[in-house]
Amino acid sequence: MIQKAAGNARTQALFRDEFGRDFQGIARPANSDVKLVLMSARNLIVRDVQNSLTEDRYIAIGKTRAGRFSFLVFTLRVADDQLKLRPISARYMHKKEIAKYEKEIAGL
Repeated sequence: MIQKAAGNARTQALFRDEFGRDFQGIARPANSDVKLVLMSARNLIVRDVQNSLTEDRYIAIGKTRAGRFSFLVFTLRVADDQLKLRPISARYMHKKEIAKYEKEIAGL
């Protein structure tokens, strides 16, 4: 099920320094765009129930500042008594994925 993301102070506090590290791969959104996609109320976040049996994972879909659709996978962890967002994957979406996303979001 897809639900709208809520960008608020609590969401912003999750980032801390987790995005300071690089993701694997060449063509990927910049760290600042990853944060934008996750914090923007215009984007969607859905729980990923198919790909992880051991932890709760989430998928965020949205546009970067340049207007490119991005697909992000992340989990939430507690470290140093703080809830932190741990990025797992960040990449640009393919045309077929964008078409499917736009079709689903039109139904909201």
